Amino acid sequence: MPRHATKTSYQFGHKMTETEYQHWYECMKPSWEGRKGKRAHKWSIESRQKLSNSIKGMAHPRAKALFSERLHKSGPKTYVVVKVAPTGKWQYKHRFVMEQFIGRKLKKREHVHHVDGNTLNNNIDNLQLLINADHNRTTFAITKWSIKYDCCQSCGTTTKKHMSHGLCSTCYQREKANKLGYWP
Repeated sequence: MPRHATKTSYQFGHKMTETEYQHWYECMKPSWEGRKGKRAHKWSIESRQKLSNSIKGMAHPRAKALFSERLHKSGPKTYVVVKVAPTGKWQYKHRFVMEQFIGRKLKKREHVHHVDGNTLNNNIDNLQLLINADHNRTTFAITKWSIKYDCCQSCGTTTKKHMSHGLCSTCYQREKANKLGYWP
């Protein structure tokens, strides 16, 4: 019999009789009644309450103490996070240190910048409070001809604007024309 049989899918071309259907229904009934999602077991209210009271918050056997730290990977960078509430709220340590230093919560548009670029160094001397625009300006500033290259890979110039793939605007246009067959 298929996993989710119906009256007509009991056997190909066979329609169940009423007694066969009643037997099938009684056999299948426990598998779907009281089921939410993939859980087949239905907890009683007393059991659920007992479990909830025994492992809530800091009473949980695997609960970390307040102000304990752990590493959190966010994209290519790794940050330190600190447990700040018994409910399980974790906050970035650099933001937590800055909030303690200035004595107020940080606003959403405020960023805490690591001056030396080391995200694990959360010393207050290494942290700088910036608004969004200033943080983007300092973090994404290009201080050389391009991010990956010091000069044009074809002609070696740094006076012309960088276009793409390590080429200046003139060399990039020439390369593009060669690919399209416009340049001899």
